[in-house]
Parts: sequence; structure tokens; C-alpha cells
Amino acid sequence: MEKQTMYVFTATSTEALGVEDARVFTTEEKAKNFMKELADTIIRSDGGKFTDFSDDYYQILTTTGVSWTAQITETILDE
Repeated sequence: MEKQTMYVFTATSTEALGVEDARVFTTEEKAKNFMKELADTIIRSDGGKFTDFSDDYYQILTTTGVSWTAQITETILDE
């Protein structure tokens, strides 16, 4: 049985009170690049700062009081 690794990106915000975005990537690098681009876009458009971040987890508080959380989880699928 062959196993396939997928990287699941999710982003939530207090503004939407739930999932803002969810995507699946075939490589960890693609998922991390997407998460970085999203964080840069949020900070550029709404201002704010990182309150917590690592390679696979970001938390941003904007100047308008909206809190964003984004994370990447690795999922292994059996085929």
C-alpha cells in the first residue's frame, strides 16, 4: 500500500468566526510559501503584527482588532 503525504493549510479569523481558507498542497514548501504570502497580505492591508509564529503556525493581530490564525498540518493518506 502506497502512502502519500499532503500538507493542509487552514486559516481562521475572529472576523468570520470560522474558516477563512483551506487548501491542500503536495509539498510543505508550497504550503509554507502560501501561508507567508497570506500573512504578508493581511499585514499590508490591515496593519498589525505577529503575536506568534513558527514554520507551520502564524497568529496575527491586526490594527482593527481581528485575530488571524493560520497553520499547516501534515496528513499521510493510504492509497
